Amino acid sequence: MQSNIGSWKPLKLHLKDRQNTGVKVYAQVFSSSGPTLNWVFRVEDSCKELAENFVHEEIWKNSSKIFRGKDLWRENCFEVFLKPTTDCEDYFEWNFMAPHFWDFYAFTDFRINSDSAKKNFLTKNLASNFSCYKNSSDNYELAGQIFVSQISLLSWSLNTLQTEAAINLSCILQTRDKTQLHFALNHPSGDKPDFHNKAGFIPLEKAVSTVR
Repeated sequence: MQSNIGSWKPLKLHLKDRQNTGVKVYAQVFSSSGPTLNWVFRVEDSCKELAENFVHEEIWKNSSKIFRGKDLWRENCFEVFLKPTTDCEDYFEWNFMAPHFWDFYAFTDFRINSDSAKKNFLTKNLASNFSCYKNSSDNYELAGQIFVSQISLLSWSLNTLQTEAAINLSCILQTRDKTQLHFALNHPSGDKPDFHNKAGFIPLEKAVSTVR
């Protein structure tokens, strides 16, 4: 699948990561018909730096089934962070790993987990579909949907989400020498990458590409 909707936004490598890498990551986030948020990540590995557990052919044979995973961020993980409004501390995190693993977290404040009942409700209603593709020998894509309309079943209206939400798209990739590379639409200042830091979130309306 070659995605041509909207415009690609380059993800930035964290300043404390090694900078002599040829790995490039791009992302799109866009709305379609219905209250869903669509996302796409594209990875370019022209210098063949990424680890075998990312580039192996079997991983990119797209699976029709997805499964709940755990600690996906320890290897190669693509992440979507969403903060519903400007005046609340709650935020959500979706993790994805090719070929078919996903996970979800709900927080009431910086790295503070929601209670189990609320998390179970959100996990059931905010589950995301995704697919993965290998476009060429060094070009990979993950694409999926998040059903943000379900957030309005809580205390935030869909209109508020569309006008006030903030987002960050990020990923962690492992190289052949076991180095981790941390990419994000926006990195807050700091010696270590921290995708949870809401200073790194940007308004959703600025991140969303125009559907053509």
